[in-house]
Amino acid sequence: MPKQNSQPAYNFDQWVKLAIEQPEQFEQLRQTLIRELISSAPKVQLRKLRGLQWQIDMIREKKSNPLSVCIEINKMMWDSFITLNKKQEEILAPIKNKANSIKITADIIPFVPKK
Repeated sequence: MPKQNSQPAYNFDQWVKLAIEQPEQFEQLRQTLIRELISSAPKVQLRKLRGLQWQIDMIREKKSNPLSVCIEINKMMWDSFITLNKKQEEILAPIKNKANSIKITADIIPFVPKK
C-alpha cells in the first residue's frame, strides 16, 4: 500500500495492486491525495484547480471504460494547450509585426583590392 504523507509514493506496481485488491481503498486514497495536492496550491489557483478536477471527475463518471476516460482527458489537455498557444500568439503578434515592419538599410561600400 502506498504510504500517505506530504510526499506521496507513486510506486506504480503498488497502486495497481491496491486498485485490484482493494478498489474502494484505492479510490479513497486517490481522492485524498488529489485534494491534498490541490489544497497545497497557491490560493489564487485553488478555484481553477478544483474546477478542473470536477471536470475530470465528471468525465470519469460518464465514460464507460478507462481508455475512453484517458482519451477524453487527453483531448481536454490538447484543447487547453491549443488555447494557450493562441493566447501566446496574440500577445506576441505586436512584437512580431513590429520586428517585421522594421526596414534595415545600409550603404554598401565596395572594397577595391590593393595591388
